[in-house]
Amino acid sequence: LIYVGDKLNLYEVMWEITSLHRRRGGCTPEELAMATNFNERWLREWLSQSAAAGICSYNDKTGRFTMKREYAKFLRGPEQEKESLAGMFQLLQPLLARSDATAKSIRTGRGVDYDFGPDVCFAMDRKNKNFFKHKLVKEIIDKVKIPRTGENLTSLLNRGVNVADIGCGCGSSTIAMATRFPASHFFAYELSPRSLEIMRKRVFENGLSNITVCDVSDRGVGDGPMETERSDEDNVFHFVYSHDVLHDMANPMSLIHDVKKRLSDDGCWIIVDVECSHSMAENIQMPQGALNFGFSCLLCLACASSEENGECLGTVGFNSKLADTWIKGAGFHFFQKMKILSKQGNSCFIVA
Repeated sequence: LIYVGDKLNLYEVMWEITSLHRRRGGCTPEELAMATNFNERWLREWLSQSAAAGICSYNDKTGRFTMKREYAKFLRGPEQEKESLAGMFQLLQPLLARSDATAKSIRTGRGVDYDFGPDVCFAMDRKNKNFFKHKLVKEIIDKVKIPRTGENLTSLLNRGVNVADIGCGCGSSTIAMATRFPASHFFAYELSPRSLEIMRKRVFENGLSNITVCDVSDRGVGDGPMETERSDEDNVFHFVYSHDVLHDMANPMSLIHDVKKRLSDDGCWIIVDVECSHSMAENIQMPQGALNFGFSCLLCLACASSEENGECLGTVGFNSKLADTWIKGAGFHFFQKMKILSKQGNSCFIVA
């Protein structure tokens, strides 16, 4: 029912009514029905369930329901609240719609790709949007120095370089970086047709001429930023970013080798992935263990096994021990792990 409230924008309307009439507090089902043009009887039942769950308080004397601030900051949309979890609740619906496919995958070993079933991409985008908009630069990019030169990554991006944002979904990460660093040019790589459609629209609406959207089925990271024939020395990226990508890939080693081919010696690759251990027992015992493995069965392992002979990493497959082995095996010489303050459930690797 949280999903229903988000889908119908009820939390936002409730908050607006409460803000307009702070003295009397909250709203009645009748007032919410008038504001939304929805059915009053059904709204009364939905509000009552919200009150029973502790999301709202109910005043029996006035018949008013008041949304609690401690819930409002999580249940209102990401446009209104920096800590919004609305995208997570929205994501539940398309994930559940994949459950029959998961049952088939358990029988056959073959998964389904990211775009299978209802839109996962838009919900995932809402889940991560505020991190990219408010925290990506502050908590990651501002703290990184280029391993070879010691230059601040921020300084490099301000000077203007070619950047690859790999598996960027609907483009929120690319748009956040391109807006902050207008001198650099960002190549947004994505395979999902639905995500590409949304991203192209957003780039156009934001008027960002320093973003090139790349359909990976036509143009991959290994091709480099230059469309014309140039020497490998010129056809490079100075910064590569990937967020929760490698554990979803059927063939992550191919990406690692492509980045090695096109990453400048005077640049770096930031990999953000799910925090996990090489120990199955430790992954099971994590506070978010059940959630991680649930996501994996419904989405991540499904994507990672959607092609024949896939690596099948899944949500907790790309641990730091494996990452270090694969990265150095591909020829990289620098591998370092750093913490992300507001994303304790993620690892962040600096690679060069």
